[in-house]
Amino acid sequence: MSTGEQKHVVNFLLTQMTYTLLAKSPVKDAMSKAATRHQDRLRAMLTKEELEPIWAMRDTVVLLAQKLAGCQDVESLQHSHAYIRALVDGEVMVAVEEAGAVVGYETNR
Repeated sequence: MSTGEQKHVVNFLLTQMTYTLLAKSPVKDAMSKAATRHQDRLRAMLTKEELEPIWAMRDTVVLLAQKLAGCQDVESLQHSHAYIRALVDGEVMVAVEEAGAVVGYETNR
């Protein structure tokens, strides 16, 4: 993916996150139009195979926005931020399951 295409993907993901965070805002319609515009631009530039991981990224960004928007206080926001930072840094351990039982843990990298 070219640098220009990467910029469009980032814009699309940020627009999706903003749209989710502003869902109950008077600017929701404007954000919806912007999100659709970015999505249409990506569909015109990329193949179906190239779009699949972008849709997964979009879903992840939306989940993240919903989690952050749902934080009721600064402490829960700080805990969410610390967890996300640890996840990004590869410090979160993921259970390895075999036949329904946890047999070990590995980093999320």
